Amino acid sequence: MKNNGGFSLIEILIVFGIIGTILAIIVGNVTSGSEAAKKKETILKISNIQAGLIRFQQDMGKLPETAEGITSLVTNPGSPKWTGPYLGGGEADLKDGWSNALEYEKTAQGTKITSQGGPDGVPLVFLNGRLSDEVAPKDGAATSAPAPTNP
Repeated sequence: MKNNGGFSLIEILIVFGIIGTILAIIVGNVTSGSEAAKKKETILKISNIQAGLIRFQQDMGKLPETAEGITSLVTNPGSPKWTGPYLGGGEADLKDGWSNALEYEKTAQGTKITSQGGPDGVPLVFLNGRLSDEVAPKDGAATSAPAPTNP
């Protein structure tokens, strides 16, 4: 069987995620930690985590359970199938742009990751790696964001 060499889509996504994280950190430092830079850094970290979750799922045959959390991307949860770490930045990749730990939940629809930092203190919710309009209050269950009104 001939091996064509090349990179898989997952490997390319991981490299872009790592490069994006590094760029977000640099941009965050240059702009004196502005909220926009912190939000962009968080979005890039979530993208990197989502790529890691895909690799984890390929190896393990499932996504991490909520109780295992995303720390299972950098620390073996006790399985011989685990071939990680799945994140290049280790534990640092598990924090948002505001240096808060990201909250992970496995749902029926896939993955839900919440950043409690958020611009203006509003948490950011990511469903399957994409920023959602869902708002997660710091004290309870998530609700849908109210529709914007035009004055």
